Amino acid sequence: MKGIAEPFDSKSVPAFETAARALEFDPSNPDVVQTAVECLVEALNYPSALAQMDRSKKEQCYRSLLLQAECPTRPIVLTREAARHITSGNAGLVKALTAELFPVIEQLLRDTPQIERSFVNVLLFALTTRVFLGDSIDQLWLSDLHVRYFSRFEASDLSLPYSVMFDPESFGQNRNDLVDAYCEPEPVNLDRLGLHHILLLEWLANKNMFPALDNSDLSSCLQKGLEHGYPDSAEQRAAGRMLLMRHWRKDGVLSGERLKALGLDDIMDMAKQSADIRDALPRGHCSRQGAKFLHNRFYQALQAGRQRLFAVAPMLNIQRRKVRVAICVSGQLRGYQAALASWKRNLLPEAEATFFVHSWTKIGNADAKPFRYVLPFSGQNFTQAYREAALAEGYDTMRERYPTLFAKLNSSNLVTAGQLAEDYQTDHVSVEDDKAPEFSSLSNQQKMHYKIHAADCMARHAGEFDLFMRIRPDLSIKLRGFDWRDLLDVSASGPVIFAEKPYGVHYGGLMIGDQCAVASPEVMKIYADTWINFPKYADANLARCPPCFKGHVSLALNCWIAGLDVRRLPVRFDQLEESNQLCNADILNALEADSRQDATDRELINAARRDA
Repeated sequence: MKGIAEPFDSKSVPAFETAARALEFDPSNPDVVQTAVECLVEALNYPSALAQMDRSKKEQCYRSLLLQAECPTRPIVLTREAARHITSGNAGLVKALTAELFPVIEQLLRDTPQIERSFVNVLLFALTTRVFLGDSIDQLWLSDLHVRYFSRFEASDLSLPYSVMFDPESFGQNRNDLVDAYCEPEPVNLDRLGLHHILLLEWLANKNMFPALDNSDLSSCLQKGLEHGYPDSAEQRAAGRMLLMRHWRKDGVLSGERLKALGLDDIMDMAKQSADIRDALPRGHCSRQGAKFLHNRFYQALQAGRQRLFAVAPMLNIQRRKVRVAICVSGQLRGYQAALASWKRNLLPEAEATFFVHSWTKIGNADAKPFRYVLPFSGQNFTQAYREAALAEGYDTMRERYPTLFAKLNSSNLVTAGQLAEDYQTDHVSVEDDKAPEFSSLSNQQKMHYKIHAADCMARHAGEFDLFMRIRPDLSIKLRGFDWRDLLDVSASGPVIFAEKPYGVHYGGLMIGDQCAVASPEVMKIYADTWINFPKYADANLARCPPCFKGHVSLALNCWIAGLDVRRLPVRFDQLEESNQLCNADILNALEADSRQDATDRELINAARRDA
């Protein structure tokens, strides 16, 4: 939140009063509702002035925003605004908002007829902000309401209260409510749920809700969801298609005729292909004792301590055959040298690693536009002087004045295959120009998924490996909490992939971490083939499937449809490394070559000399 200003100097509270009056006269207008929410959020910065606003008018506005009885906008405007601030880390504002609204929230939950849609709207706000309501509301009562009325949540409602991927502290209790009620120990009470509810439950619990080997349970559920006329029938059909892609089995009751009767026969071929992938996955048991404890904190601490001991006393490490790991490095290379050093120090001891690098000629350094938080120059004095000059004279003028400096910046932003081969100590390197015609139209997300696939293909043509690892070039690693042989044992025993974040839900969609992954060769091929498979899924009208490649989401959906279990890799990751900055000597040489000896030149050169 902003700092609190003098209450009567604020224009925010009068603006909120105006918005509240407009809402009273036109509560069905989405623009009026949105404006009232924005004005309320701004007015929270002036609590003294807000407290002096007419109480009845204020509470009438709060009731209207929480109930949203007449405005058809979904998701609910006020709840969506609260969720946005929660996920952006603005906890102070959400805490102030819930404190301001709490008396009205509690009253509406108790007094609103529970047959009305507006009751669900208030409940959704309370669930989304429950961690900020804290002890002011009976959390057990709220959980009971949640489970009792979950079946009435529309598909759009599910995007707000369950964003556990990045913020489990705020939304974890909502997940626990549903998992405890519907998924543990086995799926129960599904008859009154829609297909969109069941799909969310699968993702939240990471549990197969349709275990019948003949698909009889899925068939019954699809029939109920698609033939009994839910209000949001399009969302039901999309959820049914997604569930079918994940669970269809050969020789089950969902024959071509049955799918045609359900209106789902157009994706039968894709469902068969997904079933073929799942049927070919490894199935077995772990043979190593340590493999059973990969996610045990004591085990991880023991492994981390063991590695530190071997680092200072390598003679204690009894040599065994090392696990052969193909390290597939893909994406822009900013900060790769620092990250590589951390891998060699903290990740790769006890592994026989071979690097496969598939990247771009452009490293991805930040440019020198003055508004950037990080500029590509070393030296605090020069960076400050350059920023002030560029803001005063303009970025384009600076480029014209200092062609040598910018040429040096451009050259420092390029890398060659030979340089990478030397740094990574490998012959397996490919660099491409992302401005070439075949890549110029691709989005950044398309480029990322393409490079994951290309690096994986390079490794598959180079030999046999026990494990494949995909990693961003700039991702540093602080600590490894596993034994490579234990990780291999788990990977060989079933369809599992380890990533920096396991399955999670964010705004109603399924996600996994997309910066690092380790798996058996067979499983990693499925992960890397997202580049090939996802466009087919994007065109198939599947629930919560974006129309184009999207970070975290495309990989997650491809893995989930293929039946993979995505678990957290027992590693403590460090920061994403920044690219190397242009050194002081190169800056000075370039400035002196471009200098006209005017005031700007002298200021920049003197600043660079002070950094020397």
